[in-house]
Amino acid sequence: MTRLSTVRIAPEVCLPEFVMSPVHIICASCGSRASIPVARHGKWTYLGCVDCRSIELNPVPTDEELRQYYNTQYCVPFDEYHRRNERVSGELLRSIEASARVRGTMLEIGCSHGAFLSRAQAAGWEVAGIEISEEAAANARAQGLNVVTGRLEESGSSLGDFDCVASWHVIEHIVDVNAFLNSVKRHLKPGGLLALRTPNARALVARVIPQYWNWIEAPAHIRLFSPAGMTRLLERHGFSLCCQSTRRGDARTLGTDLLMAGAKLLVDGEARNADALTFRGNGSRAGGVTRYTDLISWPLDWILGIDGRNMLGTELFVMANHDSVTLGDGVQDGKFADLAQ
Repeated sequence: MTRLSTVRIAPEVCLPEFVMSPVHIICASCGSRASIPVARHGKWTYLGCVDCRSIELNPVPTDEELRQYYNTQYCVPFDEYHRRNERVSGELLRSIEASARVRGTMLEIGCSHGAFLSRAQAAGWEVAGIEISEEAAANARAQGLNVVTGRLEESGSSLGDFDCVASWHVIEHIVDVNAFLNSVKRHLKPGGLLALRTPNARALVARVIPQYWNWIEAPAHIRLFSPAGMTRLLERHGFSLCCQSTRRGDARTLGTDLLMAGAKLLVDGEARNADALTFRGNGSRAGGVTRYTDLISWPLDWILGIDGRNMLGTELFVMANHDSVTLGDGVQDGKFADLAQ
């Protein structure tokens, strides 16, 4: 067997040399090179941007790889989904209404089973949703919600335009983020509000245990955004940031994240060359144990500011208004020129 030589990038990190081989990866957020090794599982390597510190997956999964993943491994259990969203939907809606011009029309991209849309509709919004999963979309329609099945990029203008577009934990799954944001703009009224939730690439837990952080998950997560990277991406597409913060969101406390990372290390430490982790998720399958560890370690989160004060939370929450498209040098329709030449 050929022995791989290694290159040391930090006292505690030693990755195979091929990770450091020249690759032409362009950060979708800011256009700089993504070349800092962050984590690796099998053929998948996450590379950090040298400028904004967003994280890109290399190689980008093919359509067939994504189709196979979502058809065989990806699942959002109905009961767990509703329990999780009942806790956060009201808080998110209050934040939106504090920034939106009117309580008018709202589109949710990736609305899943419709929990957030139901809350918004009850509050007086005229809602619509689009969801790639036929089963989840059917469950949402069964609740009387106006939800279509499909992808936003393929919907044209058939959905209409909206005062607010919300999208929770979708943008990190998108291969062509520029096409996605261009589609978002086509469905927003002038001055409309875009609200996003996505993993925070600069979260404290992401810095401490990137290899086994639960949102380092290939091939599902194509990229993870830093606050600086998200700001640059949205501004390049003509959005004006009106709010950016971090939250604990769907994640666990730091103590629980560390516990789950240790469990993943034990299970997958000997199978690092596999293209997928055998132990996934944020601890939902550990039952009541993680509820106790969350309770015990929550004060540490508060002391460290992981609840949002220091932008160290695991979830990035962003709201931005759609103004006019302003493109920088080397950018066409939100896309960078090929800087890898």
